[in-house]
Amino acid sequence: MKNQEQYDFSRPSPSGQPGFEIVAIPGQQLWCFQGNDVNGSPVLFSQTYRTEDSAQRGLKTALNLLKKKSVQVKETPEGWQVILLAGNHQELARSLPFGEEGLCRKNLSFFQRVAASQNPLAEAKPAPEVPDSQPAAPEAEEEPIRYAFRLYFYSGSKGEPLTGRLEQMGNPAVKTTFKGLDGAAMVEFLHQHVKEEVVVAQEAPKKEPRALSAQSPKMPPLSTLTVKGRPVKGDKSVELVFATPEAPGESAVENCTLSMRNMDTRQTTVLNNVPAERIATDKFNIRLVTSQIPKGTYYLHASVWVQQKAKNTPQRVQGTGWLQLV
Repeated sequence: MKNQEQYDFSRPSPSGQPGFEIVAIPGQQLWCFQGNDVNGSPVLFSQTYRTEDSAQRGLKTALNLLKKKSVQVKETPEGWQVILLAGNHQELARSLPFGEEGLCRKNLSFFQRVAASQNPLAEAKPAPEVPDSQPAAPEAEEEPIRYAFRLYFYSGSKGEPLTGRLEQMGNPAVKTTFKGLDGAAMVEFLHQHVKEEVVVAQEAPKKEPRALSAQSPKMPPLSTLTVKGRPVKGDKSVELVFATPEAPGESAVENCTLSMRNMDTRQTTVLNNVPAERIATDKFNIRLVTSQIPKGTYYLHASVWVQQKAKNTPQRVQGTGWLQLV
């Protein structure tokens, strides 16, 4: 679908707060606007603009359309989507594809309420002020050394496995290649090029995940997201088990987002409000509806938000894994 390919549904939110925001696209001198859901995750994405002023005017038009309820909820090959059309029938914005119409309309209702509010714009949380009587916090220690790597997969000849390549970002001469999902080759390569004395302090704040990074000689498991049982041809859904020691206590799941990278087509699909539940202290069960998802091999990245006691903001835990649909 031509309109679908014009959007980058994997673009993150700069503020991470609910509401609408103007986003500068790095390295392209282009602008767009996005709508973030109640958890601050981007759900509604606009077309790109050449100037920030144009993006501001596009956002103003989108807010008016939402307030007038002049929008479409349409079932597409990718799923249910919210679509905003200007008076000249030019498409302004489109939402992520949802697996169910109800979830799609639930997010639309949220954006209509935000558009009608006095301040529909997302704002980053201000830094807490330090009273005069309180001594200033000590300067932060120097940022630890970080390593970043990029992982590629290429289609082989018919019947041949995928060819993988792992290289250091900023220094592509440091690289290795392998056949299929050879986890041992990837781990061996990282051990060779990550200094063992580098250890990240436990108190360091969490950073947004990059393509592939290694900050400690203690390597994480290759996969924390696995398929429950073995998918059978014709099944309309699969159960994914997400094992993590990071989720606090017995806290309940508030939301789940699943990013799926098709290794054959190189296209990424982001699913929001995916059904998920806690099944153990350190495990979640994620139900993925596959009836609208094409066959192929997928790299999965799951984000689960769980409640925290005595805190208003949920905690986010993340996991990765692989899924093959036949």
